[in-house]
Amino acid sequence: MGQLALHGGVEAAERGQARRRRHLHEMVLRQFRRARHHCRHHPAEQGGARERGLHRHRAVQILQVLRRRSAQHRLRAADPAVSLGLLLRQADPAGHQSAGSAQRLEAGARCLEGNEGRSRRAAEEGLMTSVASQPAGRSKARRASAQEGGAVRSGMTLAAYLFLSPYLALFIAFMLLPTLAAVGISFMRWDILGTPEFIGLDNYRQIFADPLFLTAIKNTFYFVFLTAIPMVVLGLALAMLLDQKLKGTAFVRTVVFLPYVVMVSTVGILWGWLFDKGTGLVNYYLTAIGIEPIAWLKDPHWSMPALAITTVWWTVNTNMIIFLAALQDISEELHDAATLDGAGPWQRFVYITLPLLRPAMALVTALTIINGWRVFGQAYVMTQGGPEASTFVIVQYIYLTAFQNFEMGPAAAAGVVLLLITLVFSLAQMKLMKAI
Repeated sequence: MGQLALHGGVEAAERGQARRRRHLHEMVLRQFRRARHHCRHHPAEQGGARERGLHRHRAVQILQVLRRRSAQHRLRAADPAVSLGLLLRQADPAGHQSAGSAQRLEAGARCLEGNEGRSRRAAEEGLMTSVASQPAGRSKARRASAQEGGAVRSGMTLAAYLFLSPYLALFIAFMLLPTLAAVGISFMRWDILGTPEFIGLDNYRQIFADPLFLTAIKNTFYFVFLTAIPMVVLGLALAMLLDQKLKGTAFVRTVVFLPYVVMVSTVGILWGWLFDKGTGLVNYYLTAIGIEPIAWLKDPHWSMPALAITTVWWTVNTNMIIFLAALQDISEELHDAATLDGAGPWQRFVYITLPLLRPAMALVTALTIINGWRVFGQAYVMTQGGPEASTFVIVQYIYLTAFQNFEMGPAAAAGVVLLLITLVFSLAQMKLMKAI
């Protein structure tokens, strides 16, 4: 009987909590709908543009609170009255809600608090009855069940590691071990055929005294500067365009993403033809609008911008995919409420879309900068580092030093410098994501 009392008391408490949570959400949503209906049908009572702007701001606040209701589940389950007060304070921090709404919600909170206390006391009484009537053997059974549950969780953890083991093996074999080996080689003098000789920091002194390495750092930084902003802005613009519910959007998404699957050698050859001074389509259209043809890949002033244009066309679609996923995660209720309260497209973009896209924007910016520092393929195929070393980048310096000059020590030292640069941006991105 005690066991039945415990079971019944707990079930009754859980059902009561579920009903009260649903009732609480319905009350808040009902009050919001009443406020929005009043705004639409009694615009003269809003007191001018300032009051209309205040109402729109409150509407967005309320919807954002409702969107975060799943994150506050524990607080609501523990105490609906406290949860309701939190919702009201967050949705209306200045205390502008009507007196009737506040009184109705406060009365509901007191009622819910009383019901919650009665349900909790019933569950506690059932628990006390059950504990008093349970035989001593039941506690042993519970301990055995807990041990069995721990064994099941351990088995699931082991299964997870087994599924991850292929990736971990590849990561260790092709990423971690080569990186550690490169760090070690950076302190050695080694030409592949001979025996490595430890020379300390001489390789680092050598590369920083080499004007070509400093030129490579400068050129790579210039490339990152030219590509970072267009990659973020165009990626967001394409994502917003393809987020519209129009016919053929899925086909357009596929077409926009196709360049990313093309090999870098193909991309370099294709854009080399397009940028050709005599027969390229780029100069053909420039001439058509009265601009003199440009020697894109032969002029030191235009060669790096040509590489930047090629890279943006080739890889902006990855940023588009990230932004598109973030846009589809934004609740349509926010935009609908803002539209009903008079907000235009630009206001919705600035005050709703952009703030909610900050995590995705931080991720895209960091990935774009990191990938920019690792540029190599398109520069090597299109210009081979020229003209006049204007497109000579760090990875190309590492390649030439290691596989043409067979100076593995300086090449490894340059690789470590590049690793540190990308590591700095990775840590900055992680810190920015946590701050957001």
